[in-house]
Amino acid sequence: MPKYSSKKQGELKERLKHAYNMLRKEFRNIFEHMEPDFDLLPDDEKNDLYERKAYAWYRITYHPDWVSRSLELQMADAVTSTVMLSFAWIAADYIARIKIRNRGMQYSDSTKPINSLGRIVFVSL
Repeated sequence: MPKYSSKKQGELKERLKHAYNMLRKEFRNIFEHMEPDFDLLPDDEKNDLYERKAYAWYRITYHPDWVSRSLELQMADAVTSTVMLSFAWIAADYIARIKIRNRGMQYSDSTKPINSLGRIVFVSL
């Protein structure tokens, strides 16, 4: 951050935090958008579909094949546009559930979001 007065830095931090929160909220709404019949499904099936979607977002963002393909597209088309990959971190709660389950750990209630991800390390799913 440029050297501003502490008051100016505080204001800038707040604006950045607000912009990040709005961006996260917008993409979380996109992530959570499902077919109209979705609301009729039981919670277990909803969570399963959300986990599948989260895994797809994660894979398309971080899998080495997709990362290299994205770089190829960006280089080939650098003048006209930039390739945008998904925001896999938007669905970090569902990705964490998958990771925990794959490691054989138990989460007490798989219908609730995981609010604390501090101890979970994302390696590869």
